[in-house]
Amino acid sequence: MLEPWRDRVEFAALGGDRAAVERVLAASPGLGWLAERALPRFFSVPDPRQAVLDRLPYELYSAEISVEANGAGNPR
Repeated sequence: MLEPWRDRVEFAALGGDRAAVERVLAASPGLGWLAERALPRFFSVPDPRQAVLDRLPYELYSAEISVEANGAGNPR
């Protein structure tokens, strides 16, 4: 189903049950290319109700911010 899009897909946003997604990708050689293009962020979907699914596009385009301390204990 996704193979015709393979050359056009730059990134893949994976989500759902992480263990299930990993098992499907490992068991399906034809989908291995998705893992190679997966975003670092995995989108958990604990309960696939409409409200949760409606929030996913906003989570996809949101930014994650992390603060790292330098040697002096001050944020960079």
